[in-house]
Amino acid sequence: MIVTLIIILLFVAALALIINEVLYWTYLFQLKEYRFDRLKEYFESPEGMKLLKSRLLYAGFFGLYFLIEIVVYVYNQDGRDFSFLSMVPFVFFVFFILYSSFRFLLTLRQKRLRIPTFSPRAISMLVFAYGAIIIMALLTLDFFVAYLEGSLLFVLIFVPIFVLAALVITLPLANFLKKRVFDKAKAKRESLDNLLVIGITGSYGKTSVKEYVYQIFSRCFNTLKTDTHVNTELGIANTVIDKLNDQHQVFVVEMGAYKKGEIKFVSEIIKPNVGIITGINEQHLSLFGSQENIVKGKAELATALPQDGPLILNGDNKYCREIGRKIKRQNSYYSLKRKTDLYLEKAELKEDSSYFELGYKGQNYPFKTSLVGEHNLQNLMAAILTAFELGVSYDIIKKALLNLKPLSENMEVIRKGQHSYIDNTYNLNPASIKAAVKMLKFYPKSRKVLVLDDILELGEKAKSVHTTVGEQITDFDRVYLIGKNYSNVVKKSALEAGLAEEQVKITHDLDNVARKIKKMKQRSVIVLLGKGCKKVSHKLDV
Repeated sequence: MIVTLIIILLFVAALALIINEVLYWTYLFQLKEYRFDRLKEYFESPEGMKLLKSRLLYAGFFGLYFLIEIVVYVYNQDGRDFSFLSMVPFVFFVFFILYSSFRFLLTLRQKRLRIPTFSPRAISMLVFAYGAIIIMALLTLDFFVAYLEGSLLFVLIFVPIFVLAALVITLPLANFLKKRVFDKAKAKRESLDNLLVIGITGSYGKTSVKEYVYQIFSRCFNTLKTDTHVNTELGIANTVIDKLNDQHQVFVVEMGAYKKGEIKFVSEIIKPNVGIITGINEQHLSLFGSQENIVKGKAELATALPQDGPLILNGDNKYCREIGRKIKRQNSYYSLKRKTDLYLEKAELKEDSSYFELGYKGQNYPFKTSLVGEHNLQNLMAAILTAFELGVSYDIIKKALLNLKPLSENMEVIRKGQHSYIDNTYNLNPASIKAAVKMLKFYPKSRKVLVLDDILELGEKAKSVHTTVGEQITDFDRVYLIGKNYSNVVKKSALEAGLAEEQVKITHDLDNVARKIKKMKQRSVIVLLGKGCKKVSHKLDV
């Protein structure tokens, strides 16, 4: 009776593991936006290669199991007694299920269970994947039951193939439905003749600039913006369909891209009148293929503008200047370092506020804001120059800046007790790290702690960029590296740049990192950089 119960529990555990595996792989495909280029980039990373190697190991395990089953079958056909050998496949099955169950329970305990958001696309993939498994079992029912443990092992180990098949099968329908959305959005935009559309792109800063432009223009126009973190072609198209109407005068659009042609495609839908390019670096290099392609991809916004359309460019970024030289629209530049159309005359940047004066067309304009940091000043200048070029008065801009709030999880400064937290857990970029290091000057008497994740999708420049990161973080007293791909590269570089071994720790135990930060008695500034730090920020109630 007990043996039977144990066997039943093992089979139930196998079914539960299969359900969880399908959920996990659907989550992973969703995380990469169901894009084969992003999946390819992930599986070429150290983290992705580790996952692939574990799958190959599991496949080898199943191959060994299958070989033993064949040997047992052959010897049984000969009438020889190999009953001890016939138990080996079952022992393999028990071992694998117990091992997988242990890992699953450990994931639950550490609250690292990954399931997809149940969007229509994810649901259709789940239905197909589970349906394919059930149909396969029904079509081979006699065999499936006769070799139940082997059949369950096969399904469990090769779940990624079922989910990949679900992705491929649902692709034509997804593309058809997306085309309908794009056509509908394009038709709606074409019906709004008097709408002013401000398109914003760049490798960094575009979310902040979008918010600042919106805050300024919404004071004098009926203005709509794309929601926070909505910058894909489908997200923008849905915003046009669901939210844009003939009462809106201005539409502020954040435009993201992973390869050439995507900004051009979005521009054909929204038809921008004004373009802002905030800055360009190596972000998404692995997907674009080269730095040249990144520049060309961002430049698609400039070429989409009408000939007299204002093009606002970061004069401190060499790639933006390159675009300005090659593409002639109504180009205007802003700069912290040189005299351009809008330039920094003087600035007094403090821990809790910023005062600065900007030069524009022979006059100086003073501003004050609660936003802090040089990076915010540069992003504000993009919004201010856009407003000036489109005729918004200084008084309106000035009042808007007084009421600006920092963006959540985007270099957001949070003060709690004697500690200050710089939260940049939405996204990580080489520019974010430079900005965070510069902000340390506001905390001369505080202990400086960094929790750092990897920067993703840098392609062939990943190691060199992370080496540079290691050289930049030497002003921190304590560094926790939590990235799964390039932490060793950052640590090696940081040690060579002057940090001591005891100052830099590679760890994936985020609960422990949070506990150590909580125990700190000395006044500190804690910098959280990258999505992987979100668990730490949640544990710290930041």
